[in-house]
Amino acid sequence: LDFDFMCKRKKPSVEAMVFPFSGNHYVKFYWGTEEILMPVYTTTKEAVEKHPDASVFVNFASFRSVYETSMEAMAYPSIKTL
Repeated sequence: LDFDFMCKRKKPSVEAMVFPFSGNHYVKFYWGTEEILMPVYTTTKEAVEKHPDASVFVNFASFRSVYETSMEAMAYPSIKTL
């Protein structure tokens, strides 16, 4: 987000996050000197449905679950880059 802000993007390039270990919520991040709220979903399906323009999936899953989450992300036609 800092890089996006410094490049003078109008909005962050990150649309949402997936964290399956807690309910849906929002997390605060700084956008320059202002705070923004980033949605966090419990499933990739919900994130993809609510953000159909998102085409890149960055996977920070652990070694044990990265294969499963990557294969799941590739099943969605809107995801073009993993």
